[in-house]
Amino acid sequence: MTYLVLLEEKMKILSEALAETEVDRTDVEECIRVIGKNERRFEALKALQVKLSLTMSGETAVERKMESEALTILKKLSENTMKLQERIMKERNSSVQSMNDFSNLKKISKSYVKAEQGPVFVDKDFR
Repeated sequence: MTYLVLLEEKMKILSEALAETEVDRTDVEECIRVIGKNERRFEALKALQVKLSLTMSGETAVERKMESEALTILKKLSENTMKLQERIMKERNSSVQSMNDFSNLKKISKSYVKAEQGPVFVDKDFR
């Protein structure tokens, strides 16, 4: 493969990953799905980068322009991914706090309500 073909493939993968991150950030499940899907793309990019480093570049103006565009897309992709991760962490923290609050309420209620009562014996000869 030529350097230019590899660059075009890199641009395609980066563009797909960037488009994928343009989702509704209020839906945490969607954020998780996007990050998981893009992880596979990042693995493909790593393998592609190895191929690019082994391939000789002609350092043409077209190649330099594509590399510059790829860097711009990569920066935007990084920003979007960070926003998705922040949203997921915010939801995680909220869930952990809710679980802790529930646990505390459960402990408090157990301290006031005796759920278990031992057997009661009545003496027959009691007068």
